[in-house]
Amino acid sequence: MEQWSSTQLLAGCHNDWQQRLAVSLKSEQWSETITPIAEKVALGERLSIEDGLILYHHQNLNEVGRLADFVRKSRFENFAFFNSNVHVNQTNVCV
Repeated sequence: MEQWSSTQLLAGCHNDWQQRLAVSLKSEQWSETITPIAEKVALGERLSIEDGLILYHHQNLNEVGRLADFVRKSRFENFAFFNSNVHVNQTNVCV
């Protein structure tokens, strides 16, 4: 079996996506809660569990989605990717 590999070129990812992201995030207004997270994202820093919990409990889902969309668009423009997997789960229950 051949080993699977991918590159940024094959994925359609921009080489300068982090620079594009930093510029676009700084041009936006973010709430007081999201601002520190947006700054970490713009600097390419890894988000912590606490950051994830802040995003999960944030009252404005549109703002969280907007932040995620900035990351996607800076990397892949207006393309979206989907992955479909087949998992065989063994149980003792027959349907």
